[in-house]
Amino acid sequence: MADAMRDYDSIQAVICASVSNQDGRTLGITLPIVDAQEALIRHVYEPAGPSTLETEFVKARGTGTPAGDPIETESFAANLGPAVPKSQPFRIGSIEPNVGHMTGVSGIGGVIKAA
Repeated sequence: MADAMRDYDSIQAVICASVSNQDGRTLGITLPIVDAQEALIRHVYEPAGPSTLETEFVKARGTGTPAGDPIETESFAANLGPAVPKSQPFRIGSIEPNVGHMTGVSGIGGVIKAA
């Protein structure tokens, strides 16, 4: 990062943290659990992680399901909403609605879209 800044390179995005989890036992393999989603978000913002005030965009799974999308949105609101000033835009995005589920490369697709 220091080299890129020194060389005046165009920095499109900075990934401050990335984590993953497994929701454990759920009603179905594709159904997330609010508690697990909230724990995942808190884990990203633990000490030495990014500040919630610096967050302008989060990449969600966003599969368009009536169960998963509200749980993700609720988790973001509970963990990030109180810290983000009303005047600051907060964006949530996903790659799946644009190109479908890309299976093994879905993670990098989300990174590319976010950048």
